[in-house]
Amino acid sequence: MPISSGSPDPRPSTVVLHQFAGIGDLVWHVPYLRAIAAQSRGGQIALIASPSTFARELLSGESCISQVFDFDRRPRRAERRQGRHTGPLGMLRMARELKPHRFDRIVIFSDHVNRAILALMAGIPERIGFGFHWIERRLLSHGPYIRPYRGPSVPVHKNATTLALAHGFVTEPVVPKLQLPADAIAQQAETLAALPRPLYTFAIGSSEPHKQWGSARFAALATALAQRGCGVVLLGGPPEAGLAQDIVASIPAPLRGQVLAATGNTVLQSAATLALSDANIGNDTGITNLAAALDRPSFVLLGNRPLLDHDPLMRMLLAPEPDIPSRRHTRPPVRLLDISVADVLARLEQDNAPGFEATAPSPPRPLPTVLDLRGRDLAEQCALAWWAQQRHRRTGQRFGLLQSKGPLPDLAACFPDTFAPLHPSDLDAGGWSVWHPGPVWLTATNAFAQHPQTAGPPQWPEAVHQQAVALRAAAEGRARVLVHLADAACRQAALSTLQAKGMVAVDVWSGLTGDGDSPSLLGEMLAGDAWVGGCDGLDHLWALMRPRAPQLALSQRPKREQASWATVQRGLGLPQPWSRWPLNPNLSQVETAAERPSDAELAAGLAQWLPLLTNTAPSTVSAHAARP
Repeated sequence: MPISSGSPDPRPSTVVLHQFAGIGDLVWHVPYLRAIAAQSRGGQIALIASPSTFARELLSGESCISQVFDFDRRPRRAERRQGRHTGPLGMLRMARELKPHRFDRIVIFSDHVNRAILALMAGIPERIGFGFHWIERRLLSHGPYIRPYRGPSVPVHKNATTLALAHGFVTEPVVPKLQLPADAIAQQAETLAALPRPLYTFAIGSSEPHKQWGSARFAALATALAQRGCGVVLLGGPPEAGLAQDIVASIPAPLRGQVLAATGNTVLQSAATLALSDANIGNDTGITNLAAALDRPSFVLLGNRPLLDHDPLMRMLLAPEPDIPSRRHTRPPVRLLDISVADVLARLEQDNAPGFEATAPSPPRPLPTVLDLRGRDLAEQCALAWWAQQRHRRTGQRFGLLQSKGPLPDLAACFPDTFAPLHPSDLDAGGWSVWHPGPVWLTATNAFAQHPQTAGPPQWPEAVHQQAVALRAAAEGRARVLVHLADAACRQAALSTLQAKGMVAVDVWSGLTGDGDSPSLLGEMLAGDAWVGGCDGLDHLWALMRPRAPQLALSQRPKREQASWATVQRGLGLPQPWSRWPLNPNLSQVETAAERPSDAELAAGLAQWLPLLTNTAPSTVSAHAARP
């Protein structure tokens, strides 16, 4: 509520204690600092923060901050010194520094009991904090207290949000955003003026070795972006100067003019560079979080670490098969190096990042990328093959292919424009970047929802073509429908219904043998007009090979899988839940109550689907069997 100019401000004089040591930690608290200031005397607060957060510089554009107290308790190990406020005597020294200011209230964003002791020693009457421990609750002046966050995401922003909500500082979670001084941005603009656009920043620093993606990968990614005409700025501190030099040295000489190493900047200059850029890519560091707070898409190389899902602009790159921790103290291997350059480029394409829009030109020499289908089931192989084709259609990219013999046909022969066959020894020889599409059914489903374009093989093997011609001739103009239902009773009911409609119904489940190279299986698919099945491997193979033909799928809703992947889905900012439906734009879905479709569900599904099939003219093999 506004305070009239003629009356004293009744709001409490407030100081906020921010416990954490990182720049990202500080950024996460900024919206709640503003909210607390709005309920404090003069619309401002004082802030207690570690010098390693660079709060004084980063918050210089925030009018809600009246002053910053350095809480020099635990300097970074690289500084090799003891902090002024380390230990009991240091805490007493901090309390003495605060006491003359006679604050009315302190808000403590910390789960350490000794922070409440510090507030008591400083003589601050109203003490608000988390209250995780009973001792802390005895030292705080009043509640409400909160429970610690124990989910799969980073807990710092979650706990800060809960405290701010509990005490009425905000009414809903607030996405962190930061304001910088206009003159700082203007000065940095001159430094970046010669670099091409779009402009990417790379956050190459890391506080821990397991958070470092490595110079070779950053160099390959910078090269790929430069080939697209982008500019790149390498952001880090003085400790990253050698790393930046290695990255630049590994970039082809003709492209180095598009890359700037900026490891001598002040923190405010780095922040201004982020504000002037188009997007950021980097390790899990404060700079990466700062970019999102400055309204820039920030692609964070996270691996298997807790999720950063506080801001939709934080685009997380997870390990290929993420093992997301369910509790704060569960720490699976980070696996950061499992994220390849090809994975990052695929994510940039998927998100239509700057320079990767649908209308953007493809690079003249795309990074050699391999799709490894070995060890995956048939459904996953089909989904990944579709996804690779979708990327080929959008960007012109081709893939080296590693494929084991099995039900899937030779994709390099069927889709020669997309795939080139490889031998495992080719991969061992180096020069290839392996593409890990991530959680297959979660990410493929969302990619299909965004870009449902698909196309069947431009060419089929000659033996398959000849078999299909014979099958079509035997059908005498009737529609051929392939039935692939696991339950025998359901399968027989579907076959009988289709035959009663004058169609040729083929039992694919029990009536066919052979693998992907067998003319029997592919010949039936090429000669077929439609498919009735579920969400198994051959159902996905039909969607891959005959995507323009009608397909009916009956399957139970995957509630368990959707629930287990829900956190990752939210963390990745994906709108569609986990799904294993075949990736066919002509798919009709029937969601069943149980694993086996009931007679009523099958009858209703066929009744709705058959008119679509009736209006579809029987196919001719030549339309599906273009050969060179």
